[in-house]
Amino acid sequence: MQLTPGVSQALGTSRVTSTVEALARAWIEQESRNEWAFVRRVPSTHIWKTVDYLRGLEPSRRASLCAAFLTNAMFLFDAERDPALHAAKANHPEFMALLEAGAQAFDWQYLDVRSLRAILGDQMGKRPTPALAKTPPEVLERARAIRPTSANEIRKAVKTAFQSKYGARPRKTDGGDWKYEGTHHGRRFVVSIDYGGWYQLRYSVEYDDTRHALRPRRLTYEQVVGAGHGHWDSLTADNLEASVGLLCELVDRLVEIPDALDHHAG
Repeated sequence: MQLTPGVSQALGTSRVTSTVEALARAWIEQESRNEWAFVRRVPSTHIWKTVDYLRGLEPSRRASLCAAFLTNAMFLFDAERDPALHAAKANHPEFMALLEAGAQAFDWQYLDVRSLRAILGDQMGKRPTPALAKTPPEVLERARAIRPTSANEIRKAVKTAFQSKYGARPRKTDGGDWKYEGTHHGRRFVVSIDYGGWYQLRYSVEYDDTRHALRPRRLTYEQVVGAGHGHWDSLTADNLEASVGLLCELVDRLVEIPDALDHHAG
């Protein structure tokens, strides 16, 4: 699939910028060719809803939206980028349609783990909320099937995986977030994770690569390809191990960007 013409000109002409753009485009196009199957593995209801929306678009509209994802992705690599170039600021029609679709009708199939468990608890209680009385039986069955996991269990699983793979040790910050400083392919990096709030896990990656003059901050794979933000809300005891493995895979991709730039530049 080819993206809408003219996007490259708006992204700057420097060698590094154009190479980062080429890599981001390759990731987005690969996701599109594969019907977003890889990123849909992320336990995030927002991603699932976005992917289902993308899969339903005709090719020309999907290509236009992918072009918007590409221009937005460049903000992750350039802190000085003109805010007016963001698809939301520019009122990109397909991007605005995606935002509108996400804010519209409630859909039972996109309920996160905590919402499902809360509804089940309410309906099983002595005084069920009348407004939830119409919850479809299959939704309640989905909620009953969940084996929940706690923030402490998620944190332990991440700690074990990051220590083993990256030699990373967790450090709690003043705000309650956790930082993991590790090494991958000889490159030092930091993963920040927030286990609090409504989301079970919110992650981002940062590092300095002087050779390419790259200093990405708050970087997530989901944002690069336009499907989400790095906010996970559907972790369970059954998918925790696989999900933490996927998190490591995403971190690898992000930290390996400078290596991939050499390949694209060649």
